[in-house]
Formats: sequence, structure tokens, C-alpha cells
Amino acid sequence: MRWKPAHETHAIERVGITLQFSEPAPAKAWIAILDDVTTRLPPLGFNNQRDLGPLPQPQVDPVRGKNVFFGQISVGLGGMVTMSGHPGDAKAFSVSSGGKVREEVFFHRHTISYWTIEYERWSSFLDRFRDVLGETLEKLSALVDIHVIKLEYWDRFVQDVSDVKPDYAEVLRENSPYLPSFGPKETNLWHSHVGHFADSPEDVRRLINLNVDIIDLPIEYVDEEGPKSKVGRSIGIYSMAQDASVTRHDMPTLAMNINQLDILHRLLKNVLESAITETAAARISLSIQG
Repeated sequence: MRWKPAHETHAIERVGITLQFSEPAPAKAWIAILDDVTTRLPPLGFNNQRDLGPLPQPQVDPVRGKNVFFGQISVGLGGMVTMSGHPGDAKAFSVSSGGKVREEVFFHRHTISYWTIEYERWSSFLDRFRDVLGETLEKLSALVDIHVIKLEYWDRFVQDVSDVKPDYAEVLRENSPYLPSFGPKETNLWHSHVGHFADSPEDVRRLINLNVDIIDLPIEYVDEEGPKSKVGRSIGIYSMAQDASVTRHDMPTLAMNINQLDILHRLLKNVLESAITETAAARISLSIQG
């Protein structure tokens, strides 16, 4: 296969977990939690800290028909994540090396998010998630309910197109329900966004997204003359599974959150497998990935 995944054994560039509360955590308890993580996270490598911006206005929850606070999170170029919050009332901590942010965690009174580009296996990713957020989530379980739990993946395949036209059908499966019919046969740049509510337990509303971005990116390489760059065609695949609780009380403990994440992880593996070819899936060992 001419398309190379983002890493030797997998195509994952970034993975993230977001937990959204049914209401903002109590102010005094939240200050204590921020003080705790400010002390606890540096030994885990999170030595970069910053405050976040203003709190968003409450919005109407379409499931419960009441006002709730939704965290506003955006991921920009290079993986830069920004999120709203009162200065001093919301903080971000990150791990950096080689001039690159490798891990980041966001604490807001109504949302907590964890992101990393360091991914090997699902089990090791969950172990790190527990180390970073387990203690905090156990404390929060007595204060707030988890309203939304979301898992996101960014996968990428890149091909050097200097000598050959890109063949998307090597990576993208024809007749996939998550792709436009023209996609695998196209040779130019394109984008697609597919989302739907999937089957789920009665007390959960489950949203699935799979977006594809075909863009050109610089490929860095070194020859006898030194470092150089050339254009490569990129297939970026974003997949997301989100469970929103329909009931007031849901997923109050860390164990229940981890179990829900396991379910979403297996679901997203199936979604990706239905969107890419068997050859591409074998290249990234999708069927045996933990």
C-alpha cells in the first residue's frame, strides 16, 4: 500500500476524552479541586499551566429541555486546543517535549477533557487517563453527575503524490455508510461529514460522527543534501462517539465511566473498520489493536 499511516503500527495522531457535567461543580469545592490538581499533576509531567477564558452562557439541553452549561472546546491546526472558562476558575495543564505539546488536560467547572498524541494501546491509554484524572473524578462524583461522555480519534494516512495520482480507494472503502459515494473514486481534494444517532440503551442518546478531510501536507525528509520538504496528499479521518444521559443520574463513578469508554472505543473501532479497506485496516492492525 502506497499510503503510510501516521505511525508505524497505527494511524492515530490524537485521541481525546471529554466529560461534561449536568451542572457546574460547586464553586468552593471546585477551587479545592483545582488546588489539588495543581499540586498533583506536575509529578506526572504536566509542568505547563495556563488559565482559560470567560464562561459561556447556559444553553437549552435538547434532551432534558432545561438550561445547562456546555463547554466550548475547539481544536485548531497543530492540535492546539482552546476552551472557555473564568480566569482562575478553569485551568489547562500540558506535557511538552521537542517543542510539541504531547498531552493536555482541561479543568472547567462543567467540563473536563484529556488529550494526547502519545497512543500505543487502548489499555495503556486508559491507565494514563486513570493516573491523570481518576482521583479528581472520584471527588467530583459526590458533587455532580456526568451528563455527556465523548471519545474522539484523529487518524491519518499520507501518500507522496509527486509521481502518482492518489488512489483513495486503497484506504477508503467503497459503499461505506460513513462516506460519500464519490469519495473513494475522487482524485482531487474533498471533505465529508457524516453523523447519526445510533442504537443505544433507553437512558442514553448516542451520537456518531465520521469526518474525512483530504488535504495536501508537507512531507519532511532528508537526503544527501540535507533536510527537505515535498507535498503529500493526506487522508485525515476524525471519528467520534458521544453518549448523552437522558436521566438525571448517570455514570457517577470512575469504574462506570471507564466501562462506558470501553463501549465507545469498541464502537469506534467498528466504525473505522467499516470506513477503510481491509488492506488499510491490516496495515494498522485494527482488528488486533487493544
